[in-house]
Amino acid sequence: MSHFDYKSFDSIDLQSEFFDSLRDDYPAFDEWFAKKSINQEKAYVLYNDNEQITAFLYLKIETELDPLISPPLPREKVLKVGTLKIQAHGTRLGERVIKKIMDNATERNIHTIYVTIFDKHEHLISILLKYGFRHWGIKSGAAEEELVLVKSLDPVDMLGDIFHDYPLFSTENSNCWGLSIYPKYHTKLFPDSILKNESYDLLSDIAPTNTISKIYLSAMKCINEMSQGDIVLIYRTSDNLGPARYRSVVTSICVLEEVSNIYSYTREQFLSYCSKGSIFTLTELEYFYNSKKYPFILRMTYNISLQKRVTNEQLQEVVGLSPAYWGCFSVTESQLLKILTLGEANKSLVRLGSHA
Repeated sequence: MSHFDYKSFDSIDLQSEFFDSLRDDYPAFDEWFAKKSINQEKAYVLYNDNEQITAFLYLKIETELDPLISPPLPREKVLKVGTLKIQAHGTRLGERVIKKIMDNATERNIHTIYVTIFDKHEHLISILLKYGFRHWGIKSGAAEEELVLVKSLDPVDMLGDIFHDYPLFSTENSNCWGLSIYPKYHTKLFPDSILKNESYDLLSDIAPTNTISKIYLSAMKCINEMSQGDIVLIYRTSDNLGPARYRSVVTSICVLEEVSNIYSYTREQFLSYCSKGSIFTLTELEYFYNSKKYPFILRMTYNISLQKRVTNEQLQEVVGLSPAYWGCFSVTESQLLKILTLGEANKSLVRLGSHA
């Protein structure tokens, strides 16, 4: 089982060898850790199946400027990534941590995130830059200067790039769709959208769970009408534990990166393209390629997990949706906003089109 625990510092094993590299980078790390323990502060910790730490994330709200950062950060409440370490092992864990940071800022309604990092951590820096962090300046005061990277969650700073803007998205020049997914696939692909009655055993430390970009295979013809940048509502179908009006729910918001067709790939290309972002085994993917059972391939970013799931009943009676087919259906901008309201999502993440 693998999922983030939000734990107090005094319940985390400081003697774990996981923290050795942090001691090397920060000679006063143990003293810092002890102060956090005394103050009963908390951090996100991810353990593997052997109860070993594979990721550690400490986040802190700051309201005063850090005098060691040049140029100064904006004079506003910011979220600082105080300490971040990932034990990289080929499962896209860095992306899962990036989403955790974004989600935390979104929940607290904070529009600026920053992290200080040594330039030797090239892989982690590359992930941060991909998802919209930018070089800001330098933090001095230690034996070695650190880079300062800043991420804006203000829609005015959007560039129209799906990755740079993440998790922000725009309805301008975009259509919105509902797309169904079976429960057995849902939570492995969308781990932060787990339902309360589901087991955390589903949340394995595997690439399809961790990656921000998700692969979806389908035979539904309406996918031919979808385009890059379209908004996709993930509609988890009923698990048959109760009436579908209450068990079929919208859980997540995604943005479409790309639509392609299985016939445009060789076998090797298809397996390479789908292996990291889908929850299917290599054997299953080979079967899909040979059978062409699901010819349409969607790749989309996992932007928002709704705080409250929006039921089929609400979609019909409050939102006003009544599609002929719930597998894939069109959603208007006004209906999207109603769904975001019902789902208690932070609507500041959405830049509305000029027609709104």
